[in-house]
Amino acid sequence: MSKDIRIKRALFSLWDKSGCEIFAKALADNGTKIIASGGTAKYLTSKNIEVEEVAEITGYGSMLGGRVKTLHPKIFAGILADRDNEEHRRDLSEAGIEEIDLIAVNFYPFEDFISDGNKELSDAIEMIDIGGPSMLRASAKNHSSVVPVCSSEQFSWLGGELAASGGYISSKSRIKLAKEAFAYTSNYEAAISNYFQRNGDSHSSSNTIVMDKISSLRYGENPHQTATLYSSPQLRRIELDLLNGKELSYNNYLDLDSALGILKDLKENGVVILKHGNPCGCSEMTELSQSYRRALKTDPVSSFGSVIGLKGKVDIETATALSELFVECIVAPEYDSEAVKLLSKKKNLRILTYDRLDEPDYEFRAMRIGVLMQERDSEGLDIKDAKIVTERKPTDSELIALSLAWRITKHVKSNAIVYCDEEGTLGIGAGQMSRIDSSRLAALKASDANLQLKGGVAASDAFFPFRDGLDVIAKEGIIAIVQPGGSIRDEEVIAAANENNMAMLFTGYRHFRH
Repeated sequence: MSKDIRIKRALFSLWDKSGCEIFAKALADNGTKIIASGGTAKYLTSKNIEVEEVAEITGYGSMLGGRVKTLHPKIFAGILADRDNEEHRRDLSEAGIEEIDLIAVNFYPFEDFISDGNKELSDAIEMIDIGGPSMLRASAKNHSSVVPVCSSEQFSWLGGELAASGGYISSKSRIKLAKEAFAYTSNYEAAISNYFQRNGDSHSSSNTIVMDKISSLRYGENPHQTATLYSSPQLRRIELDLLNGKELSYNNYLDLDSALGILKDLKENGVVILKHGNPCGCSEMTELSQSYRRALKTDPVSSFGSVIGLKGKVDIETATALSELFVECIVAPEYDSEAVKLLSKKKNLRILTYDRLDEPDYEFRAMRIGVLMQERDSEGLDIKDAKIVTERKPTDSELIALSLAWRITKHVKSNAIVYCDEEGTLGIGAGQMSRIDSSRLAALKASDANLQLKGGVAASDAFFPFRDGLDVIAKEGIIAIVQPGGSIRDEEVIAAANENNMAMLFTGYRHFRH
C-alpha cells in the first residue's frame, strides 16, 4: 500500500477535456499506453497522441445510443484487480485482461444541464452518467493499485510528480485522489437525487446537502476558530464580486447574507445598515442617497463598523455620503466609476457587487442534535392582505410606514419591535426575551438618535400575549401598529389600541427569527 506505482496503462474518458492532452502526453512520454473512449480518443488523436480505443479492448462499440461504452469486464477487472492478490492476478491472466493503472474521468454535466429548470425529465435522465462514476469509484476503491483522476486541476500537479519521479505516483497522492474522487461521485449523485426530490417531497426520508469548497477564511467568528466558505447547488449562490478591500471574514459573510435578505424585501433604492445580524436602520426613498442618509439617522452610533446594503446604482452623491462613515462592507448591484474611485481611497473598505437577490426555497441550520431544514419565510409580507381590527383605520401615509416596518420586522431577531415613519426606521428593538423590553429598547434607540416617535407606527414580529406591551408603545405616541394577531387575549389588546386611538392590523403571519 505504501509503494509508489508506475503507470503502464491509463484510461481517459472525459466530458470536459480541458488540458487532458498535456497530461496524456506527459504519461506517454514516460512510457504509458493511453486508452480512451470514443470522443476522448478522437480528441487525443487530433492532438497527435497515440491512443487505443476502448472498443478495441472490449470488442464492442458504443451501444444503446451511448449508454454502454466502458461497462465491460475487460475494463473493470483491469481497474479493480489488486496487484498484490495472487488470485486476482491469476483471474486476469486466464481471461487475457491487462491491468489499468490510472483512470482519468469526469462526468456528463448533469447539474449544468438542468440548472435553468426547464428540462424535461426524459432529457435530464440522458445526462445521468453511468460509466464514468462506475470507473471512478472502482479506481478510488482500488487506489492501492490504481490512480483515480477526476478533474483538470489534478492534471498539472500529477504531471509534475510524474516528471520528478520518472513515471511513478506515490501512495500519498493516490489516497488524496481517492478522497477527492469519492467526494466528486457523492456530489454528483446528490445533485441527481436533489433534482428528483424537487419534483416530489422536499422533506423526504433522506436529504443530501452538497458542499463545494470556495475558499478558506482567515478565521471564524473569533480568531481561535477555523472557517471555510462552501457553495451548494441547493442554495443557488448569489455571486459577490469584491471590487476593493480586504478579503471577507466569517462575520462579514453572515452580515452580508442578512443584508441581501433585507434588500430583497425592500423597494428600489432601499438601503439597510446592518450590524451583528440585525438592521440598525432601513429606508426606501426616491433617491438612493436619501435612503442612505435616512437609514443612518436611525442609529448612527451602531452604524460605525457596519455592513451597508443598497438596492440601486451607487452614484457619486451616495458614495460621498458613505465615505463619511467607517464601514466594513458596502454591497450594491452596481456603482458609477467615480463612486468606486472615491470609495476605493479607503483601502480596507470592502466594496462588493451582487448579481441578483433571489434565494433558495429552503434553508438549513446545523445543530449539535441534528440539521434543521425549513421553507424560507417568504409569505405574509404584503399588508394589503391584513385585517384592520380597530375602530380607527390607518391613513395612506401610515400604511406606507406600516408596510416598511412589517417587512423589516421579519429580519430582526426575536422578540422584535420596529418603529417607522413613511421614510424609514425610527427605532429597532431586537433579540430581547420580553416584547416589552424590545419596545422600550426601540424607543431608547429613537430617543438617542433624536427621532420623534409621536405619530409613527410600529410592527411586532409576533402577537402581544398581554396588553402591557401595547400600552408601552402607545405611551411613545405611536398611532398605528401591525402584528400577526392570534393571542387568546387579542380582544384585550384590541381594546387597548382603541383606548389609545391607535389603528391596528392583523396579518395572520408570525415572523420569528431565532
